[in-house]
Amino acid sequence: MSRQDYGSGSISERSPGRWLVTIELGRDPRTGRRQRRRFTVRGTRRDAQKALRQALQERDRGAVTRAGETRVAEWLVAWLERHRAEGHVGPKSYDRYRVIIARHLIPALGRLRLKDL
Repeated sequence: MSRQDYGSGSISERSPGRWLVTIELGRDPRTGRRQRRRFTVRGTRRDAQKALRQALQERDRGAVTRAGETRVAEWLVAWLERHRAEGHVGPKSYDRYRVIIARHLIPALGRLRLKDL
């Protein structure tokens, strides 16, 4: 048996057809505690492996955030820019979403941390 690469994540079966996927996000700079992201996938082990690969790619791209540190305003702006860059939002929709975020969401919720929602 060979060891897995450090930081590659893990998969364990919770019940038949349900898999727990865990990825490491590093250490919290303030407390030094390990941070992980865990989620459940229904389906086969292959489906869980695919979800693990996808989650690791998101982590490596920086798309996975530490909810304790990120404010709603930062997340909304990053979300909109990411969707524009990936081609999920057209130019008119982007402009409208930007206005809604700037005028309504950020003034009302922007100061909150994601974990506090």
